[in-house]
Amino acid sequence: MKANCMICGKEFDKQGRRSHAITCGPECGKVHTRQYMSQYNRQKYAENPEKERARKREEDPKKRRERVRKWKQKNPEWVKEYRRKLRVANPEKFAIAAREWRKANHDKSLAASRKYQASHREKYMQYLRKYRAANSKRIQQKVREWRRANPEKWKQWSLMYNGNRRAAQRLGIPPIIFAAMKIKDYFSQTSESTSAEDENPGD
Repeated sequence: MKANCMICGKEFDKQGRRSHAITCGPECGKVHTRQYMSQYNRQKYAENPEKERARKREEDPKKRRERVRKWKQKNPEWVKEYRRKLRVANPEKFAIAAREWRKANHDKSLAASRKYQASHREKYMQYLRKYRAANSKRIQQKVREWRRANPEKWKQWSLMYNGNRRAAQRLGIPPIIFAAMKIKDYFSQTSESTSAEDENPGD
């Protein structure tokens, strides 16, 4: 006997053990089970919402967090799409929550930002150029405030920058190339000193 799957619409044979089947295979069967249980839970909640809320409150919070965490690991695409919809529906609320999280987790936020910048260099530089062009006055104001608050650091930085620029002009190369050469020399000297200490730990 032929029948159409109620999930994908594919035609399949209803024979033997599958004489009462309504889906074509295990994958569609899982989808149907999820849909049925979701509908059943919504109906059950609608019939007695207070009872369901009380049941959730009585549940152990650790077990519930663990169950939710496992479910999120199994359904990363759904979680990603859900968060995207939240950002689109509540941009201001999401931005406030993101700022609060960055303030409370400064080290994690900085590490994640640097990791993203390293893996998406071109995209980040494009964003940075657009941001600087759109907020040039604000950036200049922030720089002026930082100079007033840190005169010694600004003096050291300006002396170093001007010295590097003059040295690059004498060599006939761009300043950024000269700075890259200095950074390379610094790291090579650091690695050599570290290897020497490893070879002679008792000296």
